[in-house]
Amino acid sequence: MNSDYLDRTNNGTVFVGSDVNIFMLAALASGLRLYAQHKIRPNRNWTPTNMLKAASSYTNKKYKRGQYEEAATDLNALMNMLKSLPRNSQN
Repeated sequence: MNSDYLDRTNNGTVFVGSDVNIFMLAALASGLRLYAQHKIRPNRNWTPTNMLKAASSYTNKKYKRGQYEEAATDLNALMNMLKSLPRNSQN
């Protein structure tokens, strides 16, 4: 059974499967780089500490304050690994 699909309803579009995880990693890595380079938080809830904790939950690696670029690089590596895995395509 295929676990990747796109569901369109009257209320919107829902993406399910590995592409959702890849998008979450990309968004988090982008937020980390934004904060590292410009000290801009992506939104009110994503404090630098919260972003590093979220990155740690994906990479199983502890990040200290200031390691935003390193966390973003690790997330990009994980994202590239997920992209390289074979996926089922729905016809």
